[in-house]
Amino acid sequence: MSERKKLADFQLTGTKEEISFSLAVLMFRGCLWETDKRYHPLDEVGKFTYYLKNVTAPVSAVDLGG
Repeated sequence: MSERKKLADFQLTGTKEEISFSLAVLMFRGCLWETDKRYHPLDEVGKFTYYLKNVTAPVSAVDLGG
């Protein structure tokens, strides 16, 4: 298994489509995380928060600037 670096815990906020796009980008970069897989509704109609815990990424994805 390749070396991984813990980044942080994240809170994504937006529409379900915006959050799904952000998750796809993180997956494409090789990130892993824990989640309750729930969209938590906000007061603003159509907006949600999605929580990511213990987000990690491959070291190669983190150290991009030589």
